[in-house]
Amino acid sequence: MDFWQTILATLIGGSISLVAVTLTNKHQWRVESSRKRLEKIEQAHVLTIKIGDLYRRMCGEHLASLVLRESKPVDALGEKVPFEELKMLVDFYAPELSWRYEEVLQATQKDYGKIHVQMISINKLSDEERSQLKSSIMDRQSDIEEKVKQLQDGLVDMGRRYV
Repeated sequence: MDFWQTILATLIGGSISLVAVTLTNKHQWRVESSRKRLEKIEQAHVLTIKIGDLYRRMCGEHLASLVLRESKPVDALGEKVPFEELKMLVDFYAPELSWRYEEVLQATQKDYGKIHVQMISINKLSDEERSQLKSSIMDRQSDIEEKVKQLQDGLVDMGRRYV
């Protein structure tokens, strides 16, 4: 009888240990998954800051060109805008914010060609056309900043769920 009690106690103890280890591993996996997702959301947020800064700088350069009445080189940003990386992060880790990403992308592309052509031929613009161009640049920058801020707010709200 003692033999069966020992075997039964061993089986029960082993089962309890197995359940405890399984639950611990499951919890650890959830914590790691949340941590990784939070890191990726933070990385996406950093990219939105970079995008906002790049376009703010470009707007400043355009406005300076208007004041100085000289055209700037074609690539006013000087570096690649990380849209592809941001899209990947949003699609994988924050798919419910994809529409916000699309709004940012559309805001950065809105009137780009028109403004770019006018900036190239800045010396040929009248004062009224310069004023309209300045207004277009400012409106475009305000729109970009608003859309980037909305995406950032969405990322922050998501990040709070994983803290």
